[in-house]
Amino acid sequence: MLQRKLQENLLGKMLFWGKIYGSTQDYLIVFHVNPFDEFPDKKFYFCTTSDYTLRAMPHLPEDYVKQAAVITTAFLGDPSFFAYNGEDPEPEDPEAPPVERFREVHRLAYVISVSITYPPDFYFNIFFILYRKLITIVHLFQEVHFQ
Repeated sequence: MLQRKLQENLLGKMLFWGKIYGSTQDYLIVFHVNPFDEFPDKKFYFCTTSDYTLRAMPHLPEDYVKQAAVITTAFLGDPSFFAYNGEDPEPEDPEAPPVERFREVHRLAYVISVSITYPPDFYFNIFFILYRKLITIVHLFQEVHFQ
């Protein structure tokens, strides 16, 4: 983490977000929030359990979001894996410019982006609000029927 902070000149802490299990290796996810930005934004990084070098989460184009949303298989643990569309990898021409393809790292970025939509205590807060309303209804019921 220190290496990534120095490379990108990041201020503040990097915090552990979670672990996503893969069949061959797992992903470790961390995020950074610059406390000095006018509008702080989380920037996510990942590494695998075999290579602890942090890499930035890629930006997701709209077609990658649609493609990642329909995949329900388990993660492999290889960020460069791209055989989700059933096609075999084409031999790469060393003289041709690199072609960006949908890979497991894009699916990982999609899963993280969907997971951070709600804050961690979102469901607890909804449960607490519903519980308070239920208690209020029970008290009103008791007042009406037991007087």
